[in-house]
Amino acid sequence: MWEHVSVKGTPPSPRAGHTAVVHGKAMYVYGGYDKNGLSCHDLHEFIFETNTWELLHPKGIHPPDTFHHSAVTYQGSMYVLGGYRTESCSLQEYRFGEKQILILNTILLIKIMFFFCFFFAFFKRYWNLVCC
Repeated sequence: MWEHVSVKGTPPSPRAGHTAVVHGKAMYVYGGYDKNGLSCHDLHEFIFETNTWELLHPKGIHPPDTFHHSAVTYQGSMYVLGGYRTESCSLQEYRFGEKQILILNTILLIKIMFFFCFFFAFFKRYWNLVCC
């Protein structure tokens, strides 16, 4: 059954296309776009024990505008991937303990994977020509 909860602090503006993840004793709401269609680049924390909202100001880069993305928590971080954003082809990591956002360049990762796949295919073909 739903019930109205009195909260402290300022909740995020009404929005769509955002994500919400739970880590520890808090929920984190990230990104989306507001009722005017403007993209949001904010990160909010809701602490369940105290029913308190807080707008976070992470260290590192300013969070990019992101909406219709995916988010997951893993080993003390929230990872954000996909969706629409100003920074294409990037994986964002928010480290809960450090309260810091990092941008991980997935294009570099793809290039490295391509190089190793190409090298493996070349080596396998060369090995078959020389040894067989």
